[in-house]
Amino acid sequence: MLFVLPFSSILCKIIAGTGFPKNIQGKRKGEFPFYKVGDISNNVKTGYRHLRFCDNYIDSSDLKNITSKILPSESIVFAKIGEALKLNRRAITSMESLIDNNAIGLKGEKELNDLYLYFFFLTIKLEKYSRATTVPSVRKSDIETIPLPLPPLPIQRAIVSKIETLFSDLDNGIADLKTAQEQLKIYRQAVLKKAFEGELTKAWREQQSNLP
Repeated sequence: MLFVLPFSSILCKIIAGTGFPKNIQGKRKGEFPFYKVGDISNNVKTGYRHLRFCDNYIDSSDLKNITSKILPSESIVFAKIGEALKLNRRAITSMESLIDNNAIGLKGEKELNDLYLYFFFLTIKLEKYSRATTVPSVRKSDIETIPLPLPPLPIQRAIVSKIETLFSDLDNGIADLKTAQEQLKIYRQAVLKKAFEGELTKAWREQQSNLP
């Protein structure tokens, strides 16, 4: 049976980002990666689903300087304000992490598969739920209004498996297409080379030379 439910604390934790004081920025190593919207965007543009790199890290000793919640591993994160919101880029944390106050995170509860939530959210255009202001933005209360189809966990996992298979087929198709494009370039160069070496008209020229 398929239920369609709004986001709520029963289904999903919605975790707000936090301000990032400049005096603790700039550490390239540490216990926790601290992702800004630009880091999320750069990871997605590089082709990573799970976040792999960022420009800032913090340690446990820094946490007392900020009012923040640590996002669990496998949380879905994305921009919640500005032009970055319109890009609809989603990523998944690879470890316990923090995000800045221009981003927001989601973490599914027991009845919600993390990858199912991630793939579902790839279909959501956040601009549709943004507030009618000069700068588009969404809040926790806006996200809570998004209807979420919620089949039982085994079906969620089956859906994720099927998506992964189809995406893999698409990736293989793209790779084959790129190979074909490269081979086409080589073939075109070979045609041009033969044309100017006389190979393409050799038979015609021989035929002409045999005419009375």
